[in-house]
Amino acid sequence: MVGESRPARRSLGRFAPSPRQFRDFLIRLGPIAVKMGQYLAVRPDLVAEEYCDVLMDLTDHVPPFPWPIARQVITEDLGERAPDLLACIEPEPIASGSLAQVYLARLPDCGRVAVKVQRPNLRALVDKEVRRLRRLAWFLQVAHWTFVVDPRDAVDELARWIYQEIDFVHELGNLNRLFELACTDPASLIPQPYPRFCGDRVVTAEYLQGIVLSDLLRETRVEVLPEPDKELLKTVDRTQLAENLLRVMLRQMFQYRFFHADLHPGNLVALHDGVLGFVDFGLCLDLDDTVRRRQMEYLSAVYDGDINRMFGAVTEILSASDHADMEAFRREFLAETEAWLATRYAPPPPPLASASAAPYGSSSARYLIGVMRTARRHGFMAPPRILGMYRALLTAEAVSRRLSAAVHLAPIASRFFAQLKADDLLRRFEPNQLRPALADLLTLLHEAPGRLHQLLSTLTDGEFALPVEVSETANVKRAQDRRTRVLVTAIVTVGVAILLTATWLRQPVRRLWTNVLAGLLAALYVSILLQLRKL
Repeated sequence: MVGESRPARRSLGRFAPSPRQFRDFLIRLGPIAVKMGQYLAVRPDLVAEEYCDVLMDLTDHVPPFPWPIARQVITEDLGERAPDLLACIEPEPIASGSLAQVYLARLPDCGRVAVKVQRPNLRALVDKEVRRLRRLAWFLQVAHWTFVVDPRDAVDELARWIYQEIDFVHELGNLNRLFELACTDPASLIPQPYPRFCGDRVVTAEYLQGIVLSDLLRETRVEVLPEPDKELLKTVDRTQLAENLLRVMLRQMFQYRFFHADLHPGNLVALHDGVLGFVDFGLCLDLDDTVRRRQMEYLSAVYDGDINRMFGAVTEILSASDHADMEAFRREFLAETEAWLATRYAPPPPPLASASAAPYGSSSARYLIGVMRTARRHGFMAPPRILGMYRALLTAEAVSRRLSAAVHLAPIASRFFAQLKADDLLRRFEPNQLRPALADLLTLLHEAPGRLHQLLSTLTDGEFALPVEVSETANVKRAQDRRTRVLVTAIVTVGVAILLTATWLRQPVRRLWTNVLAGLLAALYVSILLQLRKL
């Protein structure tokens, strides 16, 4: 919402904060506001790149709440299972965030595990902050400041995001599902969950020993790291880690059809041999077959640079509003796409002094963002699930570019989609896929002669007919309704004009009657003019 549209800049003028001022302001507001900043950092379709770059460094480290409170939460949540966990847990938290803090425990049969304990009274605190944000969104709406999206819609999405984050039962379900899907992936590691020690406010899972990417991107000093991480830092291959992040996200989206959708660097862990670890599974999304197929076609066309396929695929993805202008969108889409294709193969920029200074995303990321903005401007909207997928993909690209400026999403994605299409084609020839197809083919061959004879007979008798259904757009229907209202109003106007000529009333009553009808007639005339103007 910040620093996007020109009308917003004209309205806000000198009051618009710089990216660093905005980040510092969120930190002063408190931990829930910091979560909002993290959310905006992964929404390049809402905020300008310079804001995304600065907000990406936000971390929500807050003072930990006392161990007795955490112990009480674990006891209340786990009941009779709590003593087994409390007997082997370390009372000093290893991480403390705005929503929860994490403790290290050593289960006899499972090794080291991370125990995530929700902050006390968290739901009430989130409710309070969301109400504050809704009041702010209402004020921005009343002030008629123009943003890329309606501030109320942005707050609604942020609220859904935070409420999912604090639903630990939902998070455990996401963790279980992704752990089972990715258990054979050599490039990523999903921690194993331990449902016996999980509840409404506690989640226990395998502990991942590694370097959090937010520390890696900030180039944290070696001396402040734990001893195992000091050795790991010396061997981290940032380029391999960046490439793995992109491949893993593409694999989760288009092979597993279920993916981690909150890719803030604080939720990613660098492990040995370039393996990437994931934590915090409050926000995950899935793709159904139709969405997956359309997204594969669109993104494959994008990374192959096929402009005709790109436009055909993007129109299948978007949904049109009542005021959609397809021709205007097509013109801007083609112009924007041609400009992007002309620069995508330009020589790479000189190496940056620091990977953390890399811009948010690449030209392909900015192009995808620009397409979504262009579509919204002309009355086309992408479903929220697709926006979530783009957000995760573009954030993965942004993080990978900050790890290594030499890594680009386009060539990796192009190879991935080519291989995925080949795999899908080969899968169709597997026995379990061929049986239904062969059965349909045999049925068709058996029934074809009779159906062909029936069709030829119908044509010979001149009885062949094609049923045609015409569906009118919302704009056409609205115009027809307005014409009907104009016609009805005109008929009423004629009736009122006839009543004005009445001469059988006595003089005092006639004068009052005439004044009332004259006023009504004038109002009807104005109504007709206004309706005609709309038409």
